[in-house]
Amino acid sequence: MRAKLLGVGLALAAACSSRPKVGADRKHDGGPSVVVVERQRPKAAEAGPALGSVPVVEEQEPNDTVERAQPFEFPKGAQGHMGPPQPGKRGPVGDADVYQWLVAGEGRQAARVVLTPVAGIKLGLEVLDGDGARVASGGEGEGGIVIVPNLAVEAGRTYYLRVAERGKPAGAAQPYRLVATTAALAEGEELEPNGDAAHATPLGGSEATGFYGAPRDEDWLRVAPQAPPEGATLRVDLEGVDGVTPALRVVDAAGATLVDAKGARSQPLTLRNAPLRPDGVFVVVRAEAGSSAELRWLVRVQVEPPVPLAETEPNDTPDKATVVTLGGAGVGENAATVVRGFLWPGDADCWRGKVAGSGELRVEVAPPEGAKVDLKLEVLGIAGKPRLVVDDAGAGQPEILPTWYPGSEVMVRVSARAKESLVEAPYQLSWQIAPPGAASEREPDNDAASATLVTAGAPVRGYLAPRGDEDWYAVTAPETGGRLRAALDRAPPGTSPIVRILDGRRAELASARGTSATAVVPAGPCFVVVRDAAKGTSPREPYQLTVSFE
Repeated sequence: MRAKLLGVGLALAAACSSRPKVGADRKHDGGPSVVVVERQRPKAAEAGPALGSVPVVEEQEPNDTVERAQPFEFPKGAQGHMGPPQPGKRGPVGDADVYQWLVAGEGRQAARVVLTPVAGIKLGLEVLDGDGARVASGGEGEGGIVIVPNLAVEAGRTYYLRVAERGKPAGAAQPYRLVATTAALAEGEELEPNGDAAHATPLGGSEATGFYGAPRDEDWLRVAPQAPPEGATLRVDLEGVDGVTPALRVVDAAGATLVDAKGARSQPLTLRNAPLRPDGVFVVVRAEAGSSAELRWLVRVQVEPPVPLAETEPNDTPDKATVVTLGGAGVGENAATVVRGFLWPGDADCWRGKVAGSGELRVEVAPPEGAKVDLKLEVLGIAGKPRLVVDDAGAGQPEILPTWYPGSEVMVRVSARAKESLVEAPYQLSWQIAPPGAASEREPDNDAASATLVTAGAPVRGYLAPRGDEDWYAVTAPETGGRLRAALDRAPPGTSPIVRILDGRRAELASARGTSATAVVPAGPCFVVVRDAAKGTSPREPYQLTVSFE
């Protein structure tokens, strides 16, 4: 399930080699540690002898606190029992067993701790440091087995293993088996707990691997400060792990999330065009749901050269929108400005078009050729609320806003359906400014207050797009009133127009399905409204409306 990388990535600068103290409090880390690798991906954690070959000793009560912890004789395991629940302020309290483990041998080692309960009993496992602070907690695997798969420990230090019931106490003595094994660290391994920026694993190469030890587990990787080419960005590819819903974040040194993505269960996940920072960034791998103590995740991090005319992440909110200058000196009449963007699951790109001068704007967003992605284009108003949604064409087709009069600027947002992405090739967003046309509708014109002014006898062009669009036109009747006729030259393809005539108070005087309507109107302002009866859409071919008095 490895994602295919595009191009040749630039080498990442060497990461710093400082290591935080083993045993720091890991409030957000479910337990998996990270191994930094270069090419190969281990299929499972293998540390020490097979569990069945490790002898066990019987638990000795009382051992419910760190102060009364039972020494854990390595390389032996423990055969324990969950005792009956004890009375508590809020009801029965389940038993807890604590074991003291003094790591033997030399130097840093990779530990694997396995707790096997009797069938049907849910137990929890925590690893505590010498001060009693939590280092890691185990994730539940098949059959209720709980595993801390890949923990860094140091010889000569004391750790505590705490076993406790989860949920309602069972009410009777329940047996379990607790085994810890260790193995020497392979060259290049980095196995510290790393659930936040302060304890992130330095990323010294382009790949890293670790375990989703528990649901919502986070593993932080530090990309060292560097001086990449101007405009270079970061690409992150995370392979899928069966049963786990993955998520990725890129975080700056101040802790602000630059980009994030959430994938589908068991599937790979990629984000691209993430910004680099002079003081470095962090890549965060997270299990949104599920866990695995047997299968490792593998992440690849690459620096990529800039993509011409591409978005600037983060730009998922209006205040962070990528700015595009439209029209102005040096831009030919009807010339289009084309920009590009990438999308991953849950991503959205905001663009702010700065309009030089005035004119009629046409916006079109198209997926790359062959990509069956269903894009959506929105025009945003104040506070980022959609003023218009263009989502008519379906997967693999462009979405078109045929005409809009933006004033000095316009804000649009591009997104795709949930779980869809465009990371191998970008979408293209085309902005085309034409000189203002007196013979064109002036979107937005979907109500009386924003109606396009027309002159009797002068044709005006309009589009029935996007789906559900209404075009309002305002005209002034003679002092004596008269018979008004509103006629379309034709019905645009895929539409069934309705033409309505309203007086100045918006009271309907006539309505006709087809291409024309007539009504006797009083003197003063009145309105003509064109819409589609079946909510069709025709963004490429306009109609022509002529309003006249007979």
